[in-house]
Amino acid sequence: MDKRIREGIEACRPDSEDLRSPEMADVAAAIDRDLEARRFFDSVQGWDATISEAMESLPLPAGLSERLLARLKAEEPVTEPVVSVTAASRSSEATTLVGGMSPDSSVPVASSDRRWSRRQRWSRRQWIGAGGCSAIAASLLIGVGIFLARPPADSAIENLAEDWSKQLSADPAAWRAVQSAPPEFAVPATIVASPVSWQSIGKMAKGVAYKLTHEKAGAAMLYVVRLARPGLPSAPPNTPQSTTGGQAVGYWRSGKVIYVLVVPGDERNYRGFVRTGAVPLA
Repeated sequence: MDKRIREGIEACRPDSEDLRSPEMADVAAAIDRDLEARRFFDSVQGWDATISEAMESLPLPAGLSERLLARLKAEEPVTEPVVSVTAASRSSEATTLVGGMSPDSSVPVASSDRRWSRRQRWSRRQWIGAGGCSAIAASLLIGVGIFLARPPADSAIENLAEDWSKQLSADPAAWRAVQSAPPEFAVPATIVASPVSWQSIGKMAKGVAYKLTHEKAGAAMLYVVRLARPGLPSAPPNTPQSTTGGQAVGYWRSGKVIYVLVVPGDERNYRGFVRTGAVPLA
C-alpha cells in the first residue's frame, strides 16, 4: 500500500466525514477500489473506536487526582545550597570541582548539580513506574483486550452475526419494548416483519438486536450495528448472501449502519421478511 494512502487512513477519525474532504480524495478512492486498503481502513477504524470507547467508559479510581498531586509535591527537588568558593579555600576545595572548570566565587559546586540531576531523572522514572499513569495504562490495556477479543474487521459478516448472537443475554428481562429502542438503530422500512423486542448487543459492537415475527415466515433476528464496511448493497438483496447452517443471512448498509437479517430456513423464508422484488412467502 502506498505510504500516503496508509497515513491518510490512519489519520481518519472514527465515525467522521474526513474521507469527504478534498485533501483525502485519493485516500477515499483507494478504499473504494482496493481490497487491501479497505480492510486496513476497517481495521484502523475498529481499533480507534474500541480504544476511544474503553477510555471514555473506564471510571477513574477514587481520589486519583489527590494522590497524583501529593506524589508530585513529594517529588519536588530539594534546592541545594550554593557553595561559594573563596580565594582562601580554592586550593583545598579544588579537588571537589569536576570537569576542569575554573573555580569562581559565585559558581556552585558541580558535584551538587550532578547529584540533583540524577535524583530528578530517577524520581521521574520512579513516579511513572509506581503507577503515575495507571489510569491511562489501564484504559489502554482494556482497549487492547477488547480489540483482541473482537473478530477481525474483515471477518465475514455471517461470522460477526454469530458472535453478536453469543453476546445476547438469555434472560427474558433483558429484552425491552420496541418503543424504547435507540432511534439511530431503528428497524428500516424495508423490513416487513414486526419487531417485538430488542436488546443491546454488548461491548463488542455498537448496535442492537431485534426479535422479528412474521405471521407466515415465522421468527428471525435483525442486527442493526454501526460498522464501517464499504461495498455492501444499499438495500436488502433479493437473494441472501448466505444460506448455510440452516439459516439465510442477508445484509446491507445505510450510511454508517449495517443491517444483518438472520432467518431460520432458506432463501424463500428470507424473502418473507424483506421488501424486495421477489414474490413474498405464501
